Amino acid sequence: MAKITHRGMWIKISSVYNFARLLVVVSWAIATLFYIKFLKTQDELIIKWHEFIGSWGAIGFLSFGMMMSLLSPYLNFKPGFYELFLAFCAGTVIGGLRFHSKYLSE
Repeated sequence: MAKITHRGMWIKISSVYNFARLLVVVSWAIATLFYIKFLKTQDELIIKWHEFIGSWGAIGFLSFGMMMSLLSPYLNFKPGFYELFLAFCAGTVIGGLRFHSKYLSE
């Protein structure tokens, strides 16, 4: 247990964790609810874009993340959350470029 001082006051960190976790869960639930409501009001192109970006992000996560994991013993590198998130981002960029070339460019 750690204590934080702020202007002479002591706050127990253990008492803040439960409230913060609950606040994060409630915030995510509200954001998900409104995002689903927003997505239902959009046209087919936006929904197709959403699915395209999400699927290519997953492909990027799997392919680039697996490549990082396979090369990690040779490069003395351990991929963490941020590296795998960058792999997901690389997949979404590839998906965005493919979506643009397939549906938007004429």
